[in-house]
Amino acid sequence: MVDIGRDEKGKRQQITRTFDKLKEARAELSRIRHETDQGTYVKPSEITVDDYLDEYLVGATRGRREFTKVSYRDAFRPVRERLGARALQSVSKADIENLVDWMLTSGRRRGGKAGTGLGPRSVRLTLGRLKAAFEMAVDEGRLVRNVVKLVAPPEYTPGERATWSRTEVRRFLRVATKDTLHAAWRLSLYGLRRGEVLGLRWSDVDLRAKTLSVSQARVLVDYKVRIEPPKSRNGKRTLPLDDELVSALTELRKRQARESEAA
Repeated sequence: MVDIGRDEKGKRQQITRTFDKLKEARAELSRIRHETDQGTYVKPSEITVDDYLDEYLVGATRGRREFTKVSYRDAFRPVRERLGARALQSVSKADIENLVDWMLTSGRRRGGKAGTGLGPRSVRLTLGRLKAAFEMAVDEGRLVRNVVKLVAPPEYTPGERATWSRTEVRRFLRVATKDTLHAAWRLSLYGLRRGEVLGLRWSDVDLRAKTLSVSQARVLVDYKVRIEPPKSRNGKRTLPLDDELVSALTELRKRQARESEAA
């Protein structure tokens, strides 16, 4: 029996270990006392992976955008399915290796055929999030070491994004001119993100001064529409409008007025 300090309420804590030989007991007693004095002793805990991830997400997502919070939760889905009920301190490097193999072969649950493998990018994202969570557990004295660090993530090479040529853009715009969303297509080609185009209000547009202000985005998060500020400080900006955009927006405003009157 050995003292391991006091709990949050100041109550004395002790643990008991049983060994077949006195020599083994003395060695363990010496190790625990040394680690306790050094502040590196990790107290035994039965907290599960699920319960710890719940605790971790509170701080890790505080003040984050809703999309980021959902991203964190989704990244942990495979971990919860395979290891959620396990005691946090019982998870080994082999468990993480098996998790990676399972994700790559049959871990998909959404966004495709269930039971097929996830892509390397998704697996790397999950490993990255889990490594950060386990590192926090080490810092908190919940784990001796971060076993996720010992697992190599699968190789992933981002493909080059294909971009349109001037000819292709002009060809597209000739067709888009006849479309109801003509103004939206032009704004997308003008450099606005999809959410920024959908979040535009007429109060953000000055057709006389030929300017447009980006101040919010309309996005879909977990199947719910949300209005959010731009992703960064530079995302909030005022842009000049060319004559084609002014014409497209003017026609859109007239059409909305006609539709409103008819309604």
